[in-house]
Amino acid sequence: MVLRLIRRVSDPEAFQPPFDDRAGFNEDWWVYRQVNGESNDWWSITDETGEDVARAEIDVESTSGDAYGVHAPPGGFTEIEFFEVRADRRRTGIGTGAIHLLTQAYTDRTFAAFSEDADIFWAALGWTGYAHPTDPTYRTLFISE
Repeated sequence: MVLRLIRRVSDPEAFQPPFDDRAGFNEDWWVYRQVNGESNDWWSITDETGEDVARAEIDVESTSGDAYGVHAPPGGFTEIEFFEVRADRRRTGIGTGAIHLLTQAYTDRTFAAFSEDADIFWAALGWTGYAHPTDPTYRTLFISE
């Protein structure tokens, strides 16, 4: 399996992510959400045919984590705000491969991700999970090692 990262650029006047509506991806995350001119990085992960098989939104200088008792390193975390593998390609190794490519794109950075019902995935990557100290309904925060 050959995966490739493709940087996507959002039109600052469009106020929405730079993706089209494709079957297998959460349209509320990738198409119909207003982004208010955020300066986050957007990535398509494609397979050998050039088809989108995963997508990611990255906040390069996030300070998330304080509420979990995890302090961001100098320069902040590289936070994976949204990450999704296309529905028909899940559980095939694409997620692990895509995260590997993303961590290679931001060398020497500590990553953070709030799990959206994917604690097993993030833990399998070897990332450390942190539960919210006062509210167990909050998503688990995972930090790369």
